[in-house]
Amino acid sequence: MAEASFPYSDFTPVKSRKKRKNRPTRTLSISSLLSPLQEHIRQSEWFAECSQILVNSWHAFCPARPPAVLCLGLGSPSLSQNARTQLAFLTEACKLLNVVHEEISIYDPVFTQEDTAFLERELQMKSANYTLAVPTLCFMPHCDIELYDALLRANWSREGLSRLFLLGNQLREYLENKSTRALESTVPHLLRAAPLLENRPFPTSSDWPTAFNNTAVQYFRSQTDIGDLVQAEPRPPVAEVDRSEETVVGEGNNEPTKGETAAEGSQVSSPRPTPRESE
Repeated sequence: MAEASFPYSDFTPVKSRKKRKNRPTRTLSISSLLSPLQEHIRQSEWFAECSQILVNSWHAFCPARPPAVLCLGLGSPSLSQNARTQLAFLTEACKLLNVVHEEISIYDPVFTQEDTAFLERELQMKSANYTLAVPTLCFMPHCDIELYDALLRANWSREGLSRLFLLGNQLREYLENKSTRALESTVPHLLRAAPLLENRPFPTSSDWPTAFNNTAVQYFRSQTDIGDLVQAEPRPPVAEVDRSEETVVGEGNNEPTKGETAAEGSQVSSPRPTPRESE
């Protein structure tokens, strides 16, 4: 693209041809719904507080350059009020951090055709690639726990984790609400990483309580912590297999034994974020 920065305020309206039976009607486009949300967020005291947390955190994390942005699990802006509100916040945050248009990517399998057309025009629509090549703001409010783990797993190296700047659910709270055994079997990377993350929560929003509750900036501050983490790569889950009919013959021992077999490799497909409620 010729323009170097993201045209946040120059949204082109999407014209809808849908009509009610026997009576023409006008369906509001995503851009017409998004614009007042952007203005509301921009003028709010809540956003001013969040902006200070976000800017200070990014400067502590990577003062040398603006972030790239990866947005996952947003939901459908055409169907969900929460998704539209989060998208409006993201566009304002990108302006705040001087993010260039070409370094923004956004993906969710629940996007409608209208969502896709709008986002292809205004953002970079890309298929999910969780591996981070540069310091990246990963915008993932209210994603499934498995999606957070997939992001960590894809970047489980000293370089990858040092580029990860997460804006999403507070991962530490999963450790309080679920058993270690359950977390080990389903999200082992999150289990190990969450206690070591710098955690800077956003204040509660009275205007958008469901869109941003439990939201925090999270990143690794210590390269030593990252080094210790990547040295302890989680093993694939181990499943018990009944081998009672197999016999292991040894000296003075003809008793059958049970064994364990490793589950298939840890490479899995990207989890599908939970669709947002229709608004």
